[in-house]
Amino acid sequence: MQRQNLSFKILLFIGLLIISATFIISYYSEISDFTDGILKGTGIGLILLALLPQRFRPGC
Repeated sequence: MQRQNLSFKILLFIGLLIISATFIISYYSEISDFTDGILKGTGIGLILLALLPQRFRPGC
C-alpha cells in the first residue's frame, strides 16, 4: 500500500509540475499550439492516471 501511495504522489506531482511549467513557459515565450497542447495533455493524463483507482489501471 505504501508503494502505491508513493506512486500516486509522484504521478500527481509530475503532472502538476508539467502543467504549471507549460503555463509559465507560454506566458514568457512563444510556443506553438501543438507543443502547448501536447504538454498540457501529458500533464492532465498523468494527473488522471494518478487519480484513477487501481482496478481500472491496465497491467496492474
